[in-house]
Amino acid sequence: MRERILILLVAMLATVSLWAGDKGKATWPEEWRNVKYAKQEVLPDARISKGEAVVKVRLLNYDPSKKLELMVGGFQPLGQKESFHKSYPLADDGTATVRVPLRLVRTAIVGIEDVAFAPVLLAPGETVEVLMDARGGDCCFLAFKGYMARTNMERAAEYERCERDRETISRRMYDGLQQCTTPDERIGFLRHDYEQNIARIRKMKATEATRMLLTMEEEAMLIDWLGVFGGVYLDLAQHMRAVSINNEEDYKALYRQYADLLPVRQGAEALAPFSQYLIMTSAKAPACPAFWRVHGWSRDDAPQYSRDLMNAQRIIQDAVDRSAVDSIYHSIKSPDCRALVDDFRAEQQQAEQALTSQGGVYLHDLDTVAPERVVPEILRRYPGRVVLFDLWATWCGPCRMGHQTMAPLKEDLKNQPVVFVYLTNDTSPMQSWGDMIKEIPGEHYYLTRPQFSYLLEQLYHSQGIPTYALYAPDGTLAWQHIGYMETNDEASAAIERALPATGK
Repeated sequence: MRERILILLVAMLATVSLWAGDKGKATWPEEWRNVKYAKQEVLPDARISKGEAVVKVRLLNYDPSKKLELMVGGFQPLGQKESFHKSYPLADDGTATVRVPLRLVRTAIVGIEDVAFAPVLLAPGETVEVLMDARGGDCCFLAFKGYMARTNMERAAEYERCERDRETISRRMYDGLQQCTTPDERIGFLRHDYEQNIARIRKMKATEATRMLLTMEEEAMLIDWLGVFGGVYLDLAQHMRAVSINNEEDYKALYRQYADLLPVRQGAEALAPFSQYLIMTSAKAPACPAFWRVHGWSRDDAPQYSRDLMNAQRIIQDAVDRSAVDSIYHSIKSPDCRALVDDFRAEQQQAEQALTSQGGVYLHDLDTVAPERVVPEILRRYPGRVVLFDLWATWCGPCRMGHQTMAPLKEDLKNQPVVFVYLTNDTSPMQSWGDMIKEIPGEHYYLTRPQFSYLLEQLYHSQGIPTYALYAPDGTLAWQHIGYMETNDEASAAIERALPATGK
């Protein structure tokens, strides 16, 4: 959600000069001193074209002792379940070249931590070159060359200025909504703000591509506000430090409270007059990051190819009910979008076969087991032993820290009748899960989402992960703990208490 607020802020600002960094051009490398930008650039229609985008970065005034890294990411590659986010070390001369696998023109976030970041358009088979200044300041992105160079320069300038004015704009939005007392007033405020921002964008001396991308981001932000007001407003309130959240219950209570300020029904009705949004109707929309989050509002008369792309990606991400997968798949008309799903399924099948050939890895063994029977079924496989469950996910930092903390304990107990069982579900992308468990000795189960939710919420009454549960050899729950443990003392003591029944 916070990323969505940031996107709104970007579009509120007028463009700054492309050549804000020209004053230091004399110190630029020779090949960068006479960069020429196209007068006009237009976004391409979305079409799958598998290849690699090349990103070349040169950082001026770089101190090699700082060991900085180029970061590229912030998007979900078409045909994959996982987000793309990777870091690449800079050479001593401040340069880096990376290749990003792509199937579609996309916006990525490119930059260097502690220097600057910006949204950059990438395309399969195209190269983007970036000149940056390590000294920071008001203009870290000095120039672009290659694919959509002028559009990328314009968006980088917008992004940097947005960062400078972020607090001011957030304050204006928060104070404006605070003054509204009814849903209709909130709708009026949001629509007025939207219309002002669109008017600014139309006046910008920028490429058609820049104006279109900023317009679509504005459209998507309004859809978010009117569709899920509670969530967006809660994020804004947190950013303004107007509320503090200590646990999941706090979040749910505040979400419900804020959602009542603008019910979904009224928000949907308010959207009706704005049915011609580019984000829904343009064949170019998939290049905009916001396109991939507004599919729930997509129109039936939106471009068929855009709907096919979205539906293919929804299937790949398991973002649809399993009972609806076949009908959604058959609604896809374009052969290359269907092929995208077919290729992913084939890759998944190969990956699953490779995983299940390993000992102690159980992908679909329990798929048909009722949620309340999962624990008895797993315990049945380890008779006479103490079993420690670790409920975790690949994206959970505290979970991974817990694995490292517990490694010495596992080593100490390797000759004892103790089994470490790791449970996750499909919120952990299978490829990442398969890679991670290679470094986590133990038994690994990939549960269905209902099974995992039942264990977490109903059996262990837990509000988060990691969650640990220890079972004695007779199948009774001997101990449980919710959250990361800095030491193994508590778990070790619990295991010691359970071990005597094994005849230790």
